Amino acid sequence: MLSAAILHLLQSKEYTLSELAKILYSKLSSLSEKITQMETEGLIKKVSKEDDERGQYISLTTAGKKKVEKTLEVMKAHCMEFTKNISDEELKTINPILKKIIV
Repeated sequence: MLSAAILHLLQSKEYTLSELAKILYSKLSSLSEKITQMETEGLIKKVSKEDDERGQYISLTTAGKKKVEKTLEVMKAHCMEFTKNISDEELKTINPILKKIIV
């Protein structure tokens, strides 16, 4: 679950380890282990920026981006399966409610 959250966050921008820990309410040590594992798997990489003193940033690799895309495809298929017995009118009614819950 933590890997999925990290991949999701990294879709939009790069983060430092400290920033990710704060957003995910995670201990630095636990998150560091997960980041190392994901780096070994080739899903993320650490990038240093010369003009930034905060240290290394974590970003998605091409493999990480593909994993996110594949995960989204699977999730979409599951959503289609879950909603196959719900009419378009019912979906129009429930979507605004679900969006409020997600945000």
